[in-house]
Amino acid sequence: MALLPQVEGRSNISLVIIDNASEPESMSCIVEWLEQIEPSNIRYERNECNVGMSGNFLKCFEANHSPWLWILSDDDFISPNAVQLIEDHIEKYPEATYINFSCDSLAKENNRPCRTMEWTATGAYELFEKLDTFAMMTFISCGIFNARKINQLHVGYHYSRTYLNFLALVISAIGDDGISVFSPERLIARHEPAVGWSRLDYALACGVLLDLPFDESTRKLVRLHLCSTTLRFKTIATILIDQIRDRKVTKKFAAYMIAEIRHRLYPLHWDKYLATAIYIVCFHYKSVGSILRRTPIVKQWLFNEKK
Repeated sequence: MALLPQVEGRSNISLVIIDNASEPESMSCIVEWLEQIEPSNIRYERNECNVGMSGNFLKCFEANHSPWLWILSDDDFISPNAVQLIEDHIEKYPEATYINFSCDSLAKENNRPCRTMEWTATGAYELFEKLDTFAMMTFISCGIFNARKINQLHVGYHYSRTYLNFLALVISAIGDDGISVFSPERLIARHEPAVGWSRLDYALACGVLLDLPFDESTRKLVRLHLCSTTLRFKTIATILIDQIRDRKVTKKFAAYMIAEIRHRLYPLHWDKYLATAIYIVCFHYKSVGSILRRTPIVKQWLFNEKK
């Protein structure tokens, strides 16, 4: 609803609502609302079945017929001038492949300073070398896509299990000479942390992005950004311990999960792997854990406590 006043009367903008097979009641509400306002530039499309979050991202690309695309999640609160900001940036950077906007809540969530300057990058290496907060790229509502340049949807489908298939599309399209823009302006006024998706699946799958055809120097930068944004090992271990206690997973499966995540994202960070193992010992095997928890160096290293 908040977006509607910003697109009314703009014949160059189309608003497409993608319904990912919601409940019939939700569909009825949307259809009734559209009948009441009789919009000329709003289209409603409903998936025959729920294709998941990543699949629905690609449905948005498929449904788009405009030169530029903004995919807005249904639980994000937009700025009152978001559409005007988008138009201004497209006019300023018509040849950009991707334009990313800032988000204060994401910067705070990731302990990063808020973006204050506008900058551009040419090619994937320079993008990841300059990138301030990787989470702002993983947050789909913070970016707009040049559909004329980002059109290899088979890449998105290939990386669908990463939760970041749209990012695979962007990186592939940028290649060695594509232009990306990073603006300090805010499209999203407030972002609520998403629910309903598996954090463990994300941690396992996002490392697949490293299979994109990077040169080795770019791959190292991407890995560093993935490690900075992906769940910390202590958090992963905590989730797994809770699932072991609830009998949702076995200890053997938990060990497999940690080994896979370490192998994908932390091949040179054995300290993080060892920290996770100690963390599991501390919280699952009480007798040994009580001794380790009293060791000053373990407390400082593992729990970020002062000596």
